[in-house]
Amino acid sequence: MSRDDTPEPDRPALYVDKGCQGISGYYPGAAIRQPAGRHSNSDRHTGGLTEKELVLNKEINGTRVVVEHAIGMIERCRVTVRPF
Repeated sequence: MSRDDTPEPDRPALYVDKGCQGISGYYPGAAIRQPAGRHSNSDRHTGGLTEKELVLNKEINGTRVVVEHAIGMIERCRVTVRPF
């Protein structure tokens, strides 16, 4: 899978987790931001990832946490389940 991390104004950026393998087939024009996986036979703490991969993972996961917290606050206020 080719990964292009440069966002463009006319291309949506999708932040996904490792469970979304193959999502690029459904969104062919999107810039997909997915954390790098651990390498086999690797260090327990870094997963054998390079410094660049670790920084990118931290950025992607930080963005996803903010979005997931916002969704949780919306659900906690029961905005999505209350009929109007």
